This record gives sequence, structure tokens and C-alpha cells, in this order.
Amino acid sequence: MTSDQEEKVIQVEGWAEIHRLYRAAEMPIRAMTRHLGISKNAVKRALATAGAD
Repeated sequence: MTSDQEEKVIQVEGWAEIHRLYRAAEMPIRAMTRHLGISKNAVKRALATAGAD
């Protein structure tokens, strides 16, 4: 696997984790940003792509 492919896998796993935290754990966006170490906007974009709002 090339580094580009590995990077895409990590991104997909990260987005899946965001959706899991939002739905199953009912974690607020701000808490997710602290837990995952990513920006609030990145979390919002990930949730918007699947219509999780």
C-alpha cells in the first residue's frame, strides 16, 4: 500500500469514528474535536456529508 492509500484509509476511518461518536455516543461536536484532535469545521463537514444533522 502506498502512503497515499494509507492516508485515505486513515481519513475514512476518522470519518467513520466521527459518525460513530455522533450517533452512538451522542458526543457533542466540541467534545469530538478535543477527543480526536481535529477542527470543529472538519467534524461539521464530516457530519454534513452523510446528512447527520
